[in-house]
Amino acid sequence: MKGIMKKAGAMLLAAGLGVSMLAGCGANAEQAVLDGTKTVVTINDEAVKMGVMSMLTRFQQAQIYQIYSMYFGTSQIFNMTMDESTGETYGETMKQQVLEDIERMVLLRQHAGDYEGIELTEDEKAEIAKTAQAYIDENTEEIRTKIGATYDDVVELLSLFKTQEKMMTAIGDAVDQEVSDEEAQQTSISYVAIQKAVESGESSDASAAESADESKAAEPTVEEQNAEKKADAEAILTALKDSDDPAEADMDEIAKEENEDYSALTGQFSANDTSDTSLNEEIVKAAAGLSDGELVDSVIETDTYFYVVRVNKVFDESMTEAKKDEILKQRKQDSLDTLVSEWKDAASITVDEAVLATLTLSDSDVFTLLEADPGTESTAESAAESVAESTAESAAESTAAAN
Repeated sequence: MKGIMKKAGAMLLAAGLGVSMLAGCGANAEQAVLDGTKTVVTINDEAVKMGVMSMLTRFQQAQIYQIYSMYFGTSQIFNMTMDESTGETYGETMKQQVLEDIERMVLLRQHAGDYEGIELTEDEKAEIAKTAQAYIDENTEEIRTKIGATYDDVVELLSLFKTQEKMMTAIGDAVDQEVSDEEAQQTSISYVAIQKAVESGESSDASAAESADESKAAEPTVEEQNAEKKADAEAILTALKDSDDPAEADMDEIAKEENEDYSALTGQFSANDTSDTSLNEEIVKAAAGLSDGELVDSVIETDTYFYVVRVNKVFDESMTEAKKDEILKQRKQDSLDTLVSEWKDAASITVDEAVLATLTLSDSDVFTLLEADPGTESTAESAAESVAESTAESAAESTAAAN
């Protein structure tokens, strides 16, 4: 869940100046009016008003609500318990993350003088002012009061966004931009993975167990099934070896000729750091040191799979170039994180916990993104879809863990 929260923050930045798209669900009589004029955190004597934090929080809340509703079919998000020992909800966890995001942006702006040319242009200021006014015009007074953010609060938040963007570029440009072939070298492989059969769970119902026993008597045992699966893998390997050109043979077609449920997959690992991969370590161990187009000579057996493996390219140029981009991106992120961490350690940061407590996130009080005009797609919506696709797996895992 924390992963999707961080990416939602990145999505907010990617959505540009889309805060005018925010809308609420209506006033909640039980909810106290939020006083956006109060200081929620002070960073090196710079006070941040609750209105600024509330604006950021509600926009991220709306985006996450949209992602979960659209892709996971649930809107019960913010009341989920994230820590059983403390009872902390996702809403409370998210609020702390937003506070950290605010602190980060303020620290970046405070250190903008360390870099050349980090200032907002007149055009950027005009665009920010235009968007802040749109927030005022497109949301009712009731909703704006509920959010607690004024025109000036929106201007402040968007200014922080833009300065953060410029600082991220400047800090990234300052790191070593060169990534060597040796550091990034990727070896590409193709492989067929045949999953082993496992023992099924025993039934606690006596009659069902008796029926299952009778059924099992007519079925191959797990050992027999796996012997057959291994024979399939060996047949696929033999067919590859016997082909006119094993390096170019269609592994997927050969696998399907053996069993239509089988298919070939592709993968990669870092040639000079074989732990840098999502592949099974036995595959990498067997493939490392082979030449282009060479087959692993025998079927690889693990606890759960039989594998047939071929090295496609020891030095895969396209994958290596993509890895270089990934390494450089991570290098820039690490530099940014290190600097912000150092600045934060040296800073004087005071949070007013009483003011912070007045901002609540719950499933009974949600905010949404307004619909774009028919026939158009809002920047926020397209950004939401992009981030949702990249975070679907981690978000689903987080939801399952929370439940």
